[in-house]
Amino acid sequence: GPGLITYVIYAITILAGFSGFLILSLLIGAETILWSIIQFASSPSTSAAGAIANQAGVAPIIPGIDIPLFAGVISIAVLLIIHEFSHGILAKRAKVKLKEIGLLVFGFIPIGGYVEPDEKMVEKLDRTKQTKIFSAGVAANFIATIVFFLLMLAFMMYLFPAMQINYHYNVVVASTVPNYPANGVLKSGMKILEWNNVSMTNLSTQSSVSAALNAAKATDRPNATVSIVTNTGSYKFKAIPSTSNSSIGLIGISIGTEYTPVINGWYAHAAYFLFTIFALSMLLNFFVGILNLAPIPGFDGWRIYGANIKSQKFINFVGALIIILIIVNVLPWFFYI
Repeated sequence: GPGLITYVIYAITILAGFSGFLILSLLIGAETILWSIIQFASSPSTSAAGAIANQAGVAPIIPGIDIPLFAGVISIAVLLIIHEFSHGILAKRAKVKLKEIGLLVFGFIPIGGYVEPDEKMVEKLDRTKQTKIFSAGVAANFIATIVFFLLMLAFMMYLFPAMQINYHYNVVVASTVPNYPANGVLKSGMKILEWNNVSMTNLSTQSSVSAALNAAKATDRPNATVSIVTNTGSYKFKAIPSTSNSSIGLIGISIGTEYTPVINGWYAHAAYFLFTIFALSMLLNFFVGILNLAPIPGFDGWRIYGANIKSQKFINFVGALIIILIIVNVLPWFFYI
């Protein structure tokens, strides 16, 4: 069952909410990364640098997943409109004058919205009304997350089966293991086209992915040459014995899968385009909602904390701590080799 640390994480999330969970996650990530950096400083090596690079940290993208441009722009526009106009609606309900309200445009394409309440009027409100205005955007983001998730489910359960939209599965490198041959050579997100001459592309099901991997790894023995063809080039590695079973040869990569839809007809393309917008909007609203709860200057959390906690020094300390933790969690990106 779950260990002590898991229960501690549950407790902090329940008691301190998403802000507490965010801070705890950054603390755990920072501790692991700093320990890896200390080891690298005491004994610099390729494997030690690789160990840092393979820490989770924070990432600007999901390895192996490309974000479509138009769907991405629309999703960001939806995110900003939901967030900003929610602040405006709550401000108007509190009888606060809106100094400015409008759309952000790129050329003639709307990419978001903005609302600017009268800050002097907001400051005169009681703490409860201030908190409602400041937290409106985050609350709207979480509600939007649920709505977009339900829309995704409806598409997957009812619309896609009726349109007979299928998927092709491909194999990607999720991560590499320190002190193994592939570490420092293969990178997260690389697409594996062939493994020991076994094709890893356009597989029809997850079961066929497993079958292809099993067939490819069947000849992976200690000291055997393992041939990997990726979207960036071909590589050969000498397998080394597994620490748990000396008869098995490993090169030290963790495998992930990505899928691409097989779509026929304009209506199916339109449906999948909408589904992509729903999926991106769900993710963006969820993560922006969580991040905005952090007490960082310029974020909603900073103003929520400021309206409810009298000690500005404490708020400044927590904000500075989170910024430092985020910087530490970004460090693995400087150790990719």
